[in-house]
Amino acid sequence: TQQLRPKYVGRFARRVYRPEPDDPVLDFYLPTSFKAGSDVTTLNAPRPQIRLIDTEFRESRVEIIEVANRKAVTVIEVASPSNKMPGSASRKSYLEKRQEIMRSPIHWVEIDLLRGKTILERPVYARLLAHDYCVHVSTVEQRPKGRIWTIRLEDRLPVVGIPLRAPDEDVPLDLQAVLATTYDRAGYDLTIDYTRDPKPPLSKAQAAWAKKRLPKRRRKS
Repeated sequence: TQQLRPKYVGRFARRVYRPEPDDPVLDFYLPTSFKAGSDVTTLNAPRPQIRLIDTEFRESRVEIIEVANRKAVTVIEVASPSNKMPGSASRKSYLEKRQEIMRSPIHWVEIDLLRGKTILERPVYARLLAHDYCVHVSTVEQRPKGRIWTIRLEDRLPVVGIPLRAPDEDVPLDLQAVLATTYDRAGYDLTIDYTRDPKPPLSKAQAAWAKKRLPKRRRKS
């Protein structure tokens, strides 16, 4: 917001959805059992008979608002694990929101910092240079075309131009700086166990690259 003011401000908005009892997202966020004598939560098959509450999920996004008319100019979505889960209500809700924005005079930005299947469905995206993360920016003026940043684990996260209302220039969003600030402020170095193999697993080359960058006390023995 400090970069956007005085003409624009950033605000949080939410998507709300209710999954069905057999939705795969429930086993991701609401495990159904606890392994005796262990601190590891297990994800078993869905057991809808014990899920009697009407579970409501809320996922946040950032909207850039033009102060003069209080209208949204740009929507920024950051992919969650459930957004990329085939057959989930979260995935359906996410895609519906994307289509809604794509048919409107609002810019769309999606940031996918989760390794695994890309959040972009079209086969052409799978043929892009091998990447672990991606950023997709769809501006009103460029549609149906858009801009895509493909990012490998070893790369520094890019500075992405966040579009505003023409003729205003894009606002730079330094994703690496955002990630580093969030990591430090939340104390993730105290809670992430770097002795465990990540999921999905790294390639041999990536594992070797990561091992060199981890403090010796946090490397896998």
